[in-house]
Amino acid sequence: MKKLVLPVIVLVALALLVIACGAAPTPTPPPAADILNAATAAMENLDSAHLDMTMAMTMTAQGMTLNIPITMAGDMQNPDRFKGTLAMEMMGQSIKADMVVISPTTYISESTTGEWQTTTAEEAGIPFDPSNLTGVDSEDVEGLALVGEETVDGRTVYHLTGTVKAAPLGLQESLGAGGDVSLKADYWIDKENNQILKSTVSGVIEITGDMAATVDLSMVILFTDYNKPVTIEAPM
Repeated sequence: MKKLVLPVIVLVALALLVIACGAAPTPTPPPAADILNAATAAMENLDSAHLDMTMAMTMTAQGMTLNIPITMAGDMQNPDRFKGTLAMEMMGQSIKADMVVISPTTYISESTTGEWQTTTAEEAGIPFDPSNLTGVDSEDVEGLALVGEETVDGRTVYHLTGTVKAAPLGLQESLGAGGDVSLKADYWIDKENNQILKSTVSGVIEITGDMAATVDLSMVILFTDYNKPVTIEAPM
């Protein structure tokens, strides 16, 4: 039996060597900033995309606390168009409005009359630019890091995380002037074609100035129907 020990050791060593030589090396993922920059370029080159946004805000100011849930669903069309429906609740009131944005003009349909009003995004209190709905600049994200690879709707994605210093969708501008913004942002980016499938932002915004307030924010945006034909025109 002792004579078999050496041949067995040799065979095991040879088997391990064959396995090691035959195993494909694990590819090293690109840097997180490169992934996000590629995603921004891919989203800017899209014809269109559908998005579903859910946002929950809790605002505390002057001893009062308001819970403000907001949803928005619609289609964006590069470079500067959006059409969808915005719904929100505040102080027991439900507000729902159809909206068309052809920058720099915003058209809003009143929920009571259905008539369209023409305004600017700033005057409407929703100063977002459709071109910014899908685009993200890696320079605006601090501590950007790759969490790893995950699966979203059967697609392999890179999950990135970081901190952003500006409130999303023009929220900071609509709430008013200065303040301290530190929000955690996460992005799920298709590994194959660099499309952003999901993004989330959460954290606290401290608003200063005439309207001092603390805003606890949580937002999720899902992107689907890439390059699906859409027609976005002024409603009047």
